[in-house]
Amino acid sequence: MNTTSSQLTSQLMDAYLNQQMVSIELTNRHISGLVVGIQNAELFIKGPANQITKISFDKNQIR
Repeated sequence: MNTTSSQLTSQLMDAYLNQQMVSIELTNRHISGLVVGIQNAELFIKGPANQITKISFDKNQIR
């Protein structure tokens, strides 16, 4: 499913507020887990092994 940036942000915020799992396909990676935070244009997802993945919307990089 393709979405605009504002739609994606809205969906991620809903997932965070409702403590829902998300699955995100990136160019070189697939990430799934629970949205545990959104701060300063960064998304924090906790995966199955309790590892936190940070996605920066500004730089389009995963850390």
